[in-house]
Amino acid sequence: MVSEKSKLQSEERRERITQELPTEEFETSQKRKIVRLSVNTLPYLYNSIYVVLGDDGVFLVDLGYMTDFNKFLNKFSQEITQRYGVKVEDIKALFITHAHIDHFGGINLIRNVNPNIEVYVHEVDSKAVERFEEVFIYARHYLKIFLARAGLDEEGIKTYVSMYTASKEFLRSAKITRALHDGDKLYGFEVIHTPGHSPGHMCLIFDDVIFTGDHILPYITPHQFPESIMKYTGVGHYIESLDKVREVVLKRKISLGLPAHYSIIEDVVKRIDEIKEHHRNRIRAILDMCKEPLTIVEITERMFPDKKGYQFILALDEVGAHVEYLWDRGFLGIKNIDDFLKDDDVPARWVSVRNYYPKI
Repeated sequence: MVSEKSKLQSEERRERITQELPTEEFETSQKRKIVRLSVNTLPYLYNSIYVVLGDDGVFLVDLGYMTDFNKFLNKFSQEITQRYGVKVEDIKALFITHAHIDHFGGINLIRNVNPNIEVYVHEVDSKAVERFEEVFIYARHYLKIFLARAGLDEEGIKTYVSMYTASKEFLRSAKITRALHDGDKLYGFEVIHTPGHSPGHMCLIFDDVIFTGDHILPYITPHQFPESIMKYTGVGHYIESLDKVREVVLKRKISLGLPAHYSIIEDVVKRIDEIKEHHRNRIRAILDMCKEPLTIVEITERMFPDKKGYQFILALDEVGAHVEYLWDRGFLGIKNIDDFLKDDDVPARWVSVRNYYPKI
């Protein structure tokens, strides 16, 4: 259990996701250098991308969409070229931790400067990079179904689908060099497939450092989707991936976690344990609420009373993913199941059916 004192200390030192971080250099156990660059991707959002000076060349970990790519090029010139003598044209390969716009949306932009750059992504996310429009349409269709069953009316569904799709409609697909698999080793990087936040999310080990993408963040937990919208994004897969990384970090004596948002993770195992505790508490809270039948919208309104607009749909996804996790394992049932015999898009009213909590 995370103490209140620990929570307050974390709150005092945490950065905002809208905050630009200073450029920082890290050194691995093998004396290889990694440089963090903080870049503005979407409005009010900063991502940490990493320039890795390896034995086989220079590499990037993640590159999100940017409305002003010239600003990034200028920053790269000032922070990397002037100090290390490396230009954008010298980058050998780009590793994408997962196929979200703020992590892969810059592929086509950098290829305008460096057309020979190699691009690698896990195979399960490869279609979202190479055929983004196809995956986008698929997800939008099942999002509408989820929102109806969650308890939103037609106007609410229309509004929230519009919010969800607004920042994605301009993004275009990009070709990759090759899809990667769990356990692959390339240019000194080792792939760990960590589904949960996205289907093909991967963490990358480089010497005694792990690039955690959005899988493990120092102050917040990554967003979860119900798997009825997108496969391999649920709570169950995410928890399994946390356990997988925890075992690898202990076995390999990983000393540092470098996430895609916020600053470094000094103790990856401790952070994993905190995240699991967070999900354990959320699951118990939902089961306690559902002693009376509730829709996902009603659960969300009780759990996140201050969330409005786009933040509400993210909260709705989060609750939906946890409800799905509990239903899959038999801890929640549908009280109004007879209604589904007449119309399977009616809002489900979820109720706890066991008097104990699942083990996480």
